[in-house]
Amino acid sequence: MEQNIIDFLLQSVDLFLLVFMRVSGIFVTAPIFSNENTPMVARIGLAGMISFILMPLVEGVAVANSGNLVLFAGQATQELLVGVIIGFVGAIYFSLTSLAGTLLDRQTGFAMVNAIDPLSDTEMPIFGSFYNILFVFIFLNINGHHLVIRALNDSYHQVPIGHLITLSDDLVRGMITFFRDMTVMAFLLSLPVVVTSFLANVVLGIFAKTMPQINVFVVGMPLRIVVGMLTIWVTLQALLPFSESFFDRMFQGIYQVIHLLS
Repeated sequence: MEQNIIDFLLQSVDLFLLVFMRVSGIFVTAPIFSNENTPMVARIGLAGMISFILMPLVEGVAVANSGNLVLFAGQATQELLVGVIIGFVGAIYFSLTSLAGTLLDRQTGFAMVNAIDPLSDTEMPIFGSFYNILFVFIFLNINGHHLVIRALNDSYHQVPIGHLITLSDDLVRGMITFFRDMTVMAFLLSLPVVVTSFLANVVLGIFAKTMPQINVFVVGMPLRIVVGMLTIWVTLQALLPFSESFFDRMFQGIYQVIHLLS
């Protein structure tokens, strides 16, 4: 009887460690969860709490090779890789803010200045940091972090513990598709400013030809800044519909990569 209890406890510990490894992968790469400003102890504690909550949902799974340390370590590494890949999809889509910010900064004349983003603790374009904060607020407002945890839970149904994953060509093509979608959406986000800045440059070119006494280089920079900021202010009302489509694609990508891993 005591031996059975000991075996049960060992199996539970092994299962918890495997669940914890997959959850930890989310905290390594997924947006919001991998925030560098969050203390490491807090992230580890939250990952452990989520793992403890998810354990009953994956009960009955046989922990293979738990008696062999080397094979068990390989299984744990695979679980960590699954979590990292799932979180990396979200990170790919969230990098839209940095790419769009770079395009916007180049059009408005802020390309020479970078700011420290407080959420990622890295240098980002000024407008990239601005949009990153806005998207984080929207993400939290729609409970996007809950949807990430739900996707993690659903991953145990399609990629159960012990399931051998393969990095197939379809997975690579899927990642390339995610990068393409992110690039297209970043261009769409910055398109209004790109168009208005182009029109402003055309107007300045006409003025330079018709009124040579105007110093285009002195007038051009403030004009581009004003036009760019006014355009961003006007288009902010379209940010919510755009973010809905953006987050829909992000979560579709997460579930797609889970399917490819299975």
